[in-house]
Amino acid sequence: MGITLTKKQQAYYQGIADHLENRSESICKDNDCTEDQHNCNSFAYFDYDKEIELYTLQTICISDFCQRVYDSLIGLPFSGNAFDLFNELESNLIEED
Repeated sequence: MGITLTKKQQAYYQGIADHLENRSESICKDNDCTEDQHNCNSFAYFDYDKEIELYTLQTICISDFCQRVYDSLIGLPFSGNAFDLFNELESNLIEED
């Protein structure tokens, strides 16, 4: 079963995917990451807004600096399109205790 996104959702998530790819590149450069080894340990944290039915990017940081629990996260570096991003967000939902 494939992921179904409206054109508006595709555009929204593609914008975030592009942003994460660009931020990944600069974060990895700042942390002297190589293609084989990543030293950055950074994540993009998202909340899910039930009213608009979209994940919203809240912050990008290393896990030690994360100040609260978010609904989902993406490990950086990230490379992909809107569907890759959405699929990862759905796969990485953080369970509440």
